[in-house]
Amino acid sequence: VKKVFRIIWDGARCAENICNILDGPALRIGCLHLQSEAITFLLACLEATFDKFAREMKDITNAEMVELMALLDRASSSSMKCTAGFEKVLNTLQNTTTSMRGELIHFHDYIGMQLDHVAALNLRVSRKRSFLPPSYFDYCTYKYIQKWRLITSVDNID
Repeated sequence: VKKVFRIIWDGARCAENICNILDGPALRIGCLHLQSEAITFLLACLEATFDKFAREMKDITNAEMVELMALLDRASSSSMKCTAGFEKVLNTLQNTTTSMRGELIHFHDYIGMQLDHVAALNLRVSRKRSFLPPSYFDYCTYKYIQKWRLITSVDNID
């Protein structure tokens, strides 16, 4: 799971280097989509794992929980990292399009919903050891603040 995530994520990082040279909005949005796919893959694996534990009514061992929380931590921190980077680019561009801001809002809606779903599954399945990584809460806070700023700025552009 980690290797597949790393391959997709590294591909997106290489594409960002091209974006820094060519600097087109479509390329930047493509990079955000690639990063979104890497995170979606992690979250899909987590969801399948939690579903399997729920179906089998099997308790999660401490070692399994540590591994699963490391993946959720990676998904959360990666979400924050790519959205912060994308917003930084938006702030440096002189002609930021509404569609670029809309893509970032869509990212938060799509990935945020998946993260929340996996977090809820975690809490349901791991009854005795329910915890979420701090990066999950960091991303949730950042998501709402950033969405508010983006929605406010989109309203001001139109």
